[in-house]
Amino acid sequence: LENDNVWFGDEGAPCDHAVWNDALSVAFSLAQKKTWDEEVAAREAYRQRAYAWGILAELNRRYHLSNDQFDRLEPLVEEAVAEYFDDFTNMFGRSSSTVTPRYLITLFAAVPEDKVQAILNAPQWKQWKENDSKQISGWWESMKNNHRWKNQKK
Repeated sequence: LENDNVWFGDEGAPCDHAVWNDALSVAFSLAQKKTWDEEVAAREAYRQRAYAWGILAELNRRYHLSNDQFDRLEPLVEEAVAEYFDDFTNMFGRSSSTVTPRYLITLFAAVPEDKVQAILNAPQWKQWKENDSKQISGWWESMKNNHRWKNQKK
């Protein structure tokens, strides 16, 4: 049985389904819907920022980043999270049990390699290239390929 108006939990957020949007259009005035949409967007931005900070915390734990390195990596990591957030959550889920440093670090692979190399010092770069990036390479390649495929469909 196929029904696009029913949400079973693992098929995306409620707002991805017509039944949800139809209910909101009936329940909310235009002003209320605008407020709702702004709040949803603010929460999504906060969620993505929290993911970025989780990645930065893990990078700091592994590489003992200087303040300058942290400050330079922060916008790059935030950009990577913004670009690949949906791909990450499709692969690992959104629940707190799947958002672990082991998985989060996968999003760091989305930061352009030349920029990372310019920020990390030689031992940090060696650790990233020879160990950490290799451990997540399968996940990253899958996520990157899914991202490309999804964007080609648009």
